[in-house]
Amino acid sequence: MRDLTGTVIGNFVVGERLGRGGMGEVYKAVHRDNPGLIRAIKFMLLHPGDAGEYERRFRSEARRMAELSHRSVVRLDDFGVIDGIPYIVMEFVDGQSIKERLHVLGPYSLAEAIDVLIPVAEALGYLHNQVSTSDDARVLLHRDVKSENIMVDRRGAPRLMDLGIARFQQGGTRVTRPELAIGDRRYMPGEQALGEDLTPASDLYALGVVFYEMLTGTLPFTGKTDTEISLKHIKEPFPSLREKIPDLNEAVDEFIQQLTRKNPQERPQSAEEVVRALRLLKSTSSGSGGSGAASPPSDSSRDSSGGDELREKKPSAWMIGLASVVLLFGAGYWLWAANQPDEKPPKKQLQQRRLMTLSPQPGSD
Repeated sequence: MRDLTGTVIGNFVVGERLGRGGMGEVYKAVHRDNPGLIRAIKFMLLHPGDAGEYERRFRSEARRMAELSHRSVVRLDDFGVIDGIPYIVMEFVDGQSIKERLHVLGPYSLAEAIDVLIPVAEALGYLHNQVSTSDDARVLLHRDVKSENIMVDRRGAPRLMDLGIARFQQGGTRVTRPELAIGDRRYMPGEQALGEDLTPASDLYALGVVFYEMLTGTLPFTGKTDTEISLKHIKEPFPSLREKIPDLNEAVDEFIQQLTRKNPQERPQSAEEVVRALRLLKSTSSGSGGSGAASPPSDSSRDSSGGDELREKKPSAWMIGLASVVLLFGAGYWLWAANQPDEKPPKKQLQQRRLMTLSPQPGSD
């Protein structure tokens, strides 16, 4: 794609390029008459031969996505096509992506990671509960959940970015050319890489990869080519967190393993389930004060821009299993602590006990 700096989109002048990916490039744009008014504009890449159909679908789905309103989903302000290149105009989020934060400060503490992921999971739940206006009910999937696409603004509020490849799916979707599978192979579940049916569980797999990355600072699977990485996601067991963090709560490892099952039917089937599980994990690791990350707004603080309330559902089998692991871990720790000598361990040792602290890691402020 050619350099689009200087291009005029409505009242905005395209400025510096903020980033690029497999599906397009994002630029910062400034209003011609009000320099303080800033937007982010993503220009989409087209595959040869697909331009006509893509543009038709792009306009239809961008029109629907412009109607979305959720505090943790980036707002889409405008869309169109210029010189044959589709674009979307989004609000500009002044902050740092999870990926950028990892490069600067290293892995998140467990509490910090959960505080970021709860609003993101709520945002995914909001998207998944959207239904197209056509006769056939179809859900909206993000299809590109990754650490680069989750921003935390200067107030500490997480935002789910880049709806540029989000798409309504009816009962899953298939692509006839798996080599053109849309998304980032490092986070992509096997069914997406193979061009098979996609469901909300596909987005939740990618969220599990992000959770793993936040706690370890690394990705579970790497390779020299997209194909090599995808084959690992398809065939190889998802690595255990406890291999990298031996003292981590076993329930956290089990939760990520559930999110990243090879069979999408064995994963949590809704983002609402994931939100409840994250809150359960947070409650078991809240014994030593607050986290350095901003806490998500409580349910009682929701307004009309916050989307629907999470619907109460009966706990699934995997949720019951996760709760059992959490309770067993807590009971085991209580019994261990009860049999320790009365003398208090050094303060420094307490601060370094990873499982039972909500304090951020050194340098994470």
